[in-house]
Amino acid sequence: MLFFAWLLATVLAIVFALVTTASYQIARQQSRDDLRVGRRVFNHLVDQNHERLIQSANVLTSDFGLRAAVASRDVPTIASALQNHQRRIGSDIALLSDVDGTPVADTLDGPQPGGPELAPVLREAELRGSATGILVVGARAYDIVTVPVLAPQPLGWLTLGFRVDDDFTRELAALTSLEISFLHLDAGRWRVLASTRGHSEQDALLGAVADAGPLLEPQSATLPGYETELVAAGNPQGATAVALQSSTARAVARFDELRATLLVLSALGIGGALVGSIVIAGRITRPIQALAARARRMQEGHYVDAVEDFGADEIGKFAETFEHMRAAIVARESEIRRLAFVDVLTGLPNRMAFQEDLAQRLAASPAPRLAVLMIDLDRFKDVNDTLGHAAGDAVLRVAAQRLAGVLRGYDRVYRFGGDEFALLIAAKDAAEAESVVSRIRLTIEEDVSIDGEPVDVGCSIGIALCPDHGTEASLLVRRADIATHESKRSRAGATIYDPARDDVRRERLNLLGELRRAVQGEQLTAFYQPKCALPDGRVVGAEALVRWQHPARGLVPPGEFIPFAEQTGAIRLVTRWMIAQAARQCGAWLAAGHELEVSLNVSARDLLDRDLVDAVREAIAANGIPPRLLCLEITESSLMEDPRTAHETVSRLHALGVQLAIDDYGTGYSSLAYVKRLPVSELKIDRAFVMNMTKHPEDAAIVRSTIELGHNLRLRVVAEGVETEAEIELLTALGCDVVQGYLVSRPLPAAQFDAWLAQDGARKRFTAPATNVRPIA
Repeated sequence: MLFFAWLLATVLAIVFALVTTASYQIARQQSRDDLRVGRRVFNHLVDQNHERLIQSANVLTSDFGLRAAVASRDVPTIASALQNHQRRIGSDIALLSDVDGTPVADTLDGPQPGGPELAPVLREAELRGSATGILVVGARAYDIVTVPVLAPQPLGWLTLGFRVDDDFTRELAALTSLEISFLHLDAGRWRVLASTRGHSEQDALLGAVADAGPLLEPQSATLPGYETELVAAGNPQGATAVALQSSTARAVARFDELRATLLVLSALGIGGALVGSIVIAGRITRPIQALAARARRMQEGHYVDAVEDFGADEIGKFAETFEHMRAAIVARESEIRRLAFVDVLTGLPNRMAFQEDLAQRLAASPAPRLAVLMIDLDRFKDVNDTLGHAAGDAVLRVAAQRLAGVLRGYDRVYRFGGDEFALLIAAKDAAEAESVVSRIRLTIEEDVSIDGEPVDVGCSIGIALCPDHGTEASLLVRRADIATHESKRSRAGATIYDPARDDVRRERLNLLGELRRAVQGEQLTAFYQPKCALPDGRVVGAEALVRWQHPARGLVPPGEFIPFAEQTGAIRLVTRWMIAQAARQCGAWLAAGHELEVSLNVSARDLLDRDLVDAVREAIAANGIPPRLLCLEITESSLMEDPRTAHETVSRLHALGVQLAIDDYGTGYSSLAYVKRLPVSELKIDRAFVMNMTKHPEDAAIVRSTIELGHNLRLRVVAEGVETEAEIELLTALGCDVVQGYLVSRPLPAAQFDAWLAQDGARKRFTAPATNVRPIA
């Protein structure tokens, strides 16, 4: 009894130690996660503040009166304008400097900034057109932005900002859930400008960074009870920093209740073990010989009679186990028969039950009026991949319940496996079957709640009617399955089997085999559509597009074989061929003195192909071209099919030196957070927005915001599908970098492209737009 009590206590002590260690580790990780999230929120808030200040500064610098006053050095007028604008926007500093950084006028009531304080900010503004940072004036600090005063040449610099004090840091701390301190390196020593911490905590923080010099890169600091990170605060010399701190102690405190509960349970467990051991030790066992004799009878195969009850002690439990074994043999055989025809997860009849029921119904009548419905859940794979298989199982159980709920008395639902269900219903015609299908779709497409989160799951349904589409079980199932695939492909929701689809499927299979031979038999041709820079119209590259010249069918449009090739995986053959052709043509142009970037499309299946990078590397090496002259265009939807693998492939291509572009931007569903992490250099605006932007302000607004987004992410922006001069003028006014479309040229074979390129004026296809062109708001 004492041994088992000691053993239990030892195990519980080990468990408590492991839980305590794990809790601390989890708390540390939670603190790091809070610090990382808070840092992002902090950066976003500071960027928003700067953006508002820059907009306000641009409004003031565009005022004709101010520019005239600056040009004439009318200091009273300048000071009045600064004071009025400061009151209007509620800023704490408004300062105007001349072009060499000498302050001309300001609204400060304390120490005035000199040239040395402003010089780093002005140098950055000269490089970037505007600048942000922390300006330290005596004991005060300001979060500022600086923009030029242009007329049109620079006349001076306007600086606006808010004071960085304890109130400012407390506001940021309330929004980020972090402790925030602004630090400044003064004469080799850090001092606190503003902080949410007390004086003792500030002293500890300064002690931790005492040996740190100028801060140019983010770095961590070691402080008891806090995860601390130091980041530069906009000073090019690294003389100003922000200390962001997340409390580890606060995270650890969340687990105190768990540890207390575990201690109480441990004490109760040990006490219970002692009491139980005393009770068990006090029991007297039944005669062993009687149980042994019964065991010999069971060994001889006599399972009819139940095992005698010997009580609740050890021998009684042993006898009870024998009785359970006897009963389990009968139950197990019954369960085996049940499992052969029932799906364990949903409780529905399975595929074998479906086949048996369908065969019975077909055998009962020469031509029964019934329908076979095959149901495939849409977006189920996304649920499994995102929320886990437990959530997927929950969705399947809900779908099974809903399907069973819409059935009539003579209908039956089955689960085939995965996300596939089947229904066997009585239907005299297609209209009756479609009526049942409508009810099924309404109930399936209602949101499913998983752990309190709504999950959107749809379905694709294929319908095969008996005897219209066959009277054999296998034929009805195959044709219902064909209708399901067609429904999923067309996103129609539900589709009745159409015999013509069999011909289409056979035609596609034939086309697939011919496509493989086309790649080997030189039936494919690469066409090239020029890409021209704005505003001068220089030819800077070309997009490679595949064309199939079939010996019997003639020119097969890409829309007839590319989508099918993507579904079957044959697109990889086409992509490999196009990579080789594009690299070869790029090398030929380079040898002829034309340094043109050649771009081509890659599909979602290509991004999942781990050999794609090797194929690109080999094509570049074989043709001796710089990797930067090859650009791979990727759609948003292809990136989101398997984001992790796609990101890995894109990163490897970027490391190779190949240019990457996001094609048809705005038509997919990728998040900006995901896009900005990709190592892309180009953003292509979909032609659907470009072709309507001169007619519809909404499309123009989308184009403008996409261009601004691309430039903010330091990406080159390309507009495709340009067909009119009006579109060129508007794109130029909006700051678009490159255009392509029929206005420049249709896609051309390589030889015709060379001739087009050699024409007089080919390097300047159009001129800059008139100055009165204004973007649509």
